[in-house]
Amino acid sequence: MQPTMLRLAILSFLMSGGLLAARDSAKVDKEAVQTYALTSENVRKTTEVLRVANGKIKADPKLAKRIRERAAAAEASAGDAADELNFTRMGSTMESDPVLRQALDQAGISGHDFALTLGALVYAQLGLLAQQSSGGKPVAGVNQANVTWLQKHLPEVRRFGEQMKENQGLMEKAPARPRTSGATDAEPETDQEDKDR
Repeated sequence: MQPTMLRLAILSFLMSGGLLAARDSAKVDKEAVQTYALTSENVRKTTEVLRVANGKIKADPKLAKRIRERAAAAEASAGDAADELNFTRMGSTMESDPVLRQALDQAGISGHDFALTLGALVYAQLGLLAQQSSGGKPVAGVNQANVTWLQKHLPEVRRFGEQMKENQGLMEKAPARPRTSGATDAEPETDQEDKDR
């Protein structure tokens, strides 16, 4: 198995802004992700969301900057205790963004299911890596059905990973908006083009 592409895609996505949330919801979120069953349909739809979003960002690179700013504002609203990944918050953030909402609708998946699919892929990949390092023995606390699914559906996972990698590249290329006096990281700035919309 070649887990490198998925691992890099997941890590790059998780390192992008907007995926942190408060500790009090981390346990519930982790349980929801760990019990969520990966399916070909949800992975295909999640891949489609990324493909549609990537196309929109390619057509208008300024969208990446706006998406990143909205994600940063959502992260800032989590407060000082925001040190846990929260896929549920990510789903809500995606649904509140017009571009991502349109991509979700077009693919026929909710932000909640997109986020849980992503989270289940993350946990399955981590479970597979832990299993491989333990000599192939199943690891306690890992959704073995998702690990098995991951192993049996590598072409789907690779397509997903390719879209994730492209998305990260597009988001990294987004021009940084120069800071103006009084602007904070929690408050996205507006430029004249935003005001005209």
